[in-house]
Amino acid sequence: VECSGQVSVGFSKCPFYQECERDRLQLNMASCVEDVCERKADGMYCEDDHVVECRGLRTVNVTKCGLSEECKKNALGRNAAACVEDDCRYKPDGSYCKHDGVVECSGQV
Repeated sequence: VECSGQVSVGFSKCPFYQECERDRLQLNMASCVEDVCERKADGMYCEDDHVVECRGLRTVNVTKCGLSEECKKNALGRNAAACVEDDCRYKPDGSYCKHDGVVECSGQV
C-alpha cells in the first residue's frame, strides 16, 4: 500500500512466491522481495499448487498446475518437481470428489 498525506494512493499485490518487506535502509519504503527460492538449490519445487523453478537463489519460472493436477516433489528426480495428474490412478471407472469438483474416471484400472 502506498500512502500520501495519510491516504492510500496505490496497492500492488506481491506474487505468491514473494513477500512484502519493509526496506531496512529507506524510511517508509516497502517492496516485494524473493521468498521461495532464497534458500534452495537450483531445481524445481512445489509451492501452493505451482512448480517454481529456482536458479541462483531466484525464481526464474512459475507453472500453475491444472485443476486435476497436483505438484509432486521430486516427480522427475531430485529437486525436479512436476505437475502430475493422479486423480484417477488406481480408481475404477466412476466419478469422485477432488479439488472442490467432480472428477470423472474411465479406463484407469
